[in-house]
Order: sequence, then structure tokens, then C-alpha cells
Amino acid sequence: MKEWYYIADDDRYGPFSLDDLEGRIKETTKVWKKGMSRWEKAMQVQELAGLFRDILPPVPAEDKKLGRETEAFRYIRADILSGWIFLLMLVVEIVLQMLDMDDIRFYGFVLFLSLLALVRLLTGMKKYLSLHLEIRKPAINVNWVIVTSIPIYILMAYERGRVIDNTLYSYGILVVVLAFILNGYHYLRLAQKLSLLKRVGVTAFRNFAYLQFFYSILVFMVVIVALFLMIFTDSAVLSSPLTLREGLTVLFIEMLPYLFLQYGLMKVKRNYFVHQPAY
Repeated sequence: MKEWYYIADDDRYGPFSLDDLEGRIKETTKVWKKGMSRWEKAMQVQELAGLFRDILPPVPAEDKKLGRETEAFRYIRADILSGWIFLLMLVVEIVLQMLDMDDIRFYGFVLFLSLLALVRLLTGMKKYLSLHLEIRKPAINVNWVIVTSIPIYILMAYERGRVIDNTLYSYGILVVVLAFILNGYHYLRLAQKLSLLKRVGVTAFRNFAYLQFFYSILVFMVVIVALFLMIFTDSAVLSSPLTLREGLTVLFIEMLPYLFLQYGLMKVKRNYFVHQPAY
């Protein structure tokens, strides 16, 4: 007998038989039939109780937290490996610059691998903050750091000297300058937010963010000075290969922040996830 009505999306549907209601309504769906004084939730109507016997109970809060921790552990475990790959790519990049081989296709490939490893590395930190610590605001800044790093690496993938000479007034240079500014700003905001937290690994993450902020300022100043020299002195300062001393200095400056990040991820893995199963 078709006598049942239900409400969904503020609209009334029916009439339906009891069998027709199966699969159409949920426990919280409001239903009514002739003889009832008002609309009731389906789970409160005795005649409809049989429709929900096979519905699984909600996942306990403890199991949800364990699931988030497991996912965070998977990211961090993979990202520690990505961190070592990124540091290795930094070494290869500097060596190519010292050998004046940064205008070959392999150099662009190295930068591409560096970008992939960097994205994966930053994702591990974000997952730890958002999934394990359940802190969302710093994760937003990590997303911005990832997004603003992409145009920087894309432009770096071209010949270093040719980029500055041929696209000085192009949108590409403007985009990269803006990306550096946004990149440094969000590293600063990330460091400030992490300074308020007292959790395992967060101090290393904060130091990483502060160092990257200062590195962004340093690189921005170097680019501005180089552009000034090229415009007014016709000097190709960025086109010359790095000396051994310059290469080691640049390598140290670039690697230092990421060593802090790597240390933080390894500390998190050692302190929080020692009992996690292997994957």
C-alpha cells in the first residue's frame, strides 16, 4: 500500500509503499503517513526500523584518528626519501653550473626532478600538520609555497643566461619576481604560525621556513642586482660558470634549510610512528 511520504532537499516525495522506501531514505530522513501527527525521522518510526538493520555503525573517533595517522606516516616515510633525492639534485645542479653545463637539456631534467621531490617533501610536512596534528592554517601556507615554487623552477629550466637576456621585459620575469615575493611571504607566515606550536618536529619546520624566507630575500636581491648590471653595464654576470668556492657557498646556502626540514621529518617518524606497520 502506497502511503508513505518523505522529504529530501526541501521537497516532498510520495506516496510510496514500504518496500519502495528501501534505498530511498536514510535514518535521518523525515517521513510521514496518514495517522501520524507530524513528520518524524525514519529511525524513530518502528515500522521502518527493518530498513536500517544492515547499516554499519559510524566509525569510532579513535579509528578515524588512527587512519589519519597512518596516512600521514605513509607520506612522511616516502617524503624522507624524496628529501634525499632533492638534496642530491641540488648537488648535481651546482656541479653542472660549475662545469658551465647548465644550458644542456639534462640540466632542465635535473630541475624537473628537483621540483617533483620538493613538492613531495613539502607535502609530507603538510600532511603531518593537517592529518596528525589536525592544524589547518599552516598547511594553507605550505600549499602557497608549492604553487609559487612551480613558475620559479619552470623559468630556471631554460638556459640561465638566455632567460635574463631575451625575456628581460617579458611576463615570465614578472611572474617569477612575483612568485619569489609570494614565496618568501608565505614562508614567513608559515614560520610565524609554527612558532606558536610546541610539537615534535615543528621547531625544525619553523627553522626551515625562516631560512627559506631569508633565502628568498637573498635570491631576490641577487636577481635585481644582476638585472641592474645587465641593463646598465651590459654584463652577463649570471651566464658565467660558478667557481669552486662560489659553488660550495651556494650549495651550503641552498641545502641548509632543507636539512632542517629533513631532520624534522625524520624526528617525527622516529617519535610518532615507531609502531606503524611497514608498507
